[in-house]
Amino acid sequence: MKSIYILFLIASFVSDGDASDLVIRVGDTIETKTAPYAKIIVTNGKNVHVTATGASLRVRGKSTGTSRISAGEYIYDVSVLTKEEYRDYKRLKNLISEFQGLELEVKRPTLTISGELLRASDWSEIIDLDIQKMDLKFQAKIHPQVKSEVRALLVAFIENHHTPIGDINLDGVPTISYHSTHQIQTMASEKILKPTGIQIISNPSSISTAPMVRTNIMVASLRRDKIQKIGIKWPDSYSAQIIPDFTPGSSSEQSSVSLRMLESKGWGKILASPTLLCRSGMEASFFAGGEIPIRVIGYRRKNVTWKSYGVSLKIKPLADYQGQMSINIQTEVSNLDDSKKVEDIPAIISNKTSSHFDLTKSRTIALSGLISEESGTSQEGVPGLLNLPVLGSFFASEDYRNHKSELVIFVTPEIVLPNSEDTKQMPQGWHDDEQSY
Repeated sequence: MKSIYILFLIASFVSDGDASDLVIRVGDTIETKTAPYAKIIVTNGKNVHVTATGASLRVRGKSTGTSRISAGEYIYDVSVLTKEEYRDYKRLKNLISEFQGLELEVKRPTLTISGELLRASDWSEIIDLDIQKMDLKFQAKIHPQVKSEVRALLVAFIENHHTPIGDINLDGVPTISYHSTHQIQTMASEKILKPTGIQIISNPSSISTAPMVRTNIMVASLRRDKIQKIGIKWPDSYSAQIIPDFTPGSSSEQSSVSLRMLESKGWGKILASPTLLCRSGMEASFFAGGEIPIRVIGYRRKNVTWKSYGVSLKIKPLADYQGQMSINIQTEVSNLDDSKKVEDIPAIISNKTSSHFDLTKSRTIALSGLISEESGTSQEGVPGLLNLPVLGSFFASEDYRNHKSELVIFVTPEIVLPNSEDTKQMPQGWHDDEQSY
């Protein structure tokens, strides 16, 4: 056997473009070519053990890492991988070998895909591999004819994982940028988007996004003898409580259908069912009531202001893309009191309450006990509230005056993702290709 010289150097002075990649597992040995009688130079020799016999070079992986071997005109960049990393590498290499335009480069701990993406389906198959043990970088250019398809692919992947979409840039190396103030969300997006290999960057000029929260409200008059059967405890005063799911994993739409079934059974009557939509951190409100004019007399002038009365509901949700919500609910029931008139102007009696809930998924919250017992003793119903739109019939009902029914407001918040089918629904009778005026 010819003697060889192995030198351990801190840096290699050979350009990267002249080197070939060698990928081995820890403990495995591979054989490759070398120039006869060439001097063997090894960088980072702690990762590999090298022996030469004639024109053959045997390389054994000792520990994970990277090394460079120079043997005459032969230069090798060696990546020594763990068993799990090697499995990811082989799966990706075998897949990319079937694609045109793409190449795979390895330098532990990174797998880099370069070249040009000619089909969006190729990237979809790469994502399906779910590479986790190594860092995947997708640095291939996107062919202009498939950019729109690739964008739709990325948007669908992001939405399915309930994370912000960010600003997608497919010119040059694909990137997704997020606002620089959202560092925690950016870190979460990096983890979720890891199988795509797309580069995540922080950009102060990116638009700051937040989830949209849709709140389905159902105002109902329910019989008191049936109210506990849907999971509502009978309150002595105002109560806000989460009621059990009507079916396991039921959505707000399914809950709405279940509540309407109560109406069909004669357990109550649905008075109103509005839907509110707002951005996380913003406020949405629902009001059913009226206004009365109040004269304000000042020096040498008169003015009229309007005061509202009725039932008011304000909702302020805070949500993330993983489905968690923190929701604040403020309710107010105000009524006209003719017994405390001043210059024929009735007083307004208000009952304000505030509730806060932390939810890990969409749930239905029941608000009850909104009207005091004393308010329903009048034979004419609740003064001032009889003529309210939507709710007036409830306050005038004999069941309410006899304490046989209760006003309950059901609140069901849920996160709405951008571009989801729910956000594209149009009113009944409207179509994409025609409109009625």
